[in-house]
Amino acid sequence: YGPVGSAAGTALSLLLGNGLVMNLYYWKTLRIDIPKFWKNILQMGKGLFVPVAAGAVIIRWVKVCNVPSFLLFMILYMGIYMLSFWRFGMNSEEKQLFIKPILGLLRKH
Repeated sequence: YGPVGSAAGTALSLLLGNGLVMNLYYWKTLRIDIPKFWKNILQMGKGLFVPVAAGAVIIRWVKVCNVPSFLLFMILYMGIYMLSFWRFGMNSEEKQLFIKPILGLLRKH
């Protein structure tokens, strides 16, 4: 099957070995709450939809062809990513872990 078969075989073995077998091992043998882990991963993944869509729109409609336009795109994209991840990807405990050190620094000044 050539290169495509090799890539497909590698992907399948990684999916089965690392994805399925290791997660079952962690869940059954080590008693790690794997369903909760994947639920949290999917929750964090919600924060990625807006930046991916925004990045696709920006790339489609804005010509990034020099350093200033690239820097502007980068700053805009980072802002969208941070706001989206804050709103959709982080739970309240993670938000507090982010805010607490910043408030501590602000109180020192």
